[in-house]
Amino acid sequence: MLTSAPNKSLEWINLTLGAALVAATLVTGFAADSAATWNAYVSGTVIVICATIALTKYGDWVEWTNVAAGGWLLIAPFVLGFASNAPVLWIHVLIGLAVAILAGTQLVNCRNNKTA
Repeated sequence: MLTSAPNKSLEWINLTLGAALVAATLVTGFAADSAATWNAYVSGTVIVICATIALTKYGDWVEWTNVAAGGWLLIAPFVLGFASNAPVLWIHVLIGLAVAILAGTQLVNCRNNKTA
């Protein structure tokens, strides 16, 4: 297992995306939908915590958690019933997609570093 993230800049981006998701609840129309608000708070906090842990002591589990969080953000608007709120839907989908792709990239980079 690596002791540091293969690419720390990707972790910083994920940390920023998680914080942006939490901040988006204050800037956009999230307040009208409590499910979307709570989902953004919890998911964004999980992403920030995982990225912070990965910056200090890397582990594959952190990336897998972010892949799961990103995947959840992709389907949450439909599962929790706020897909009709277009701005909130797209914030969830785009941040979820970005987080999942970045975490997956870290996992691939980690595997490549182990075999090199």
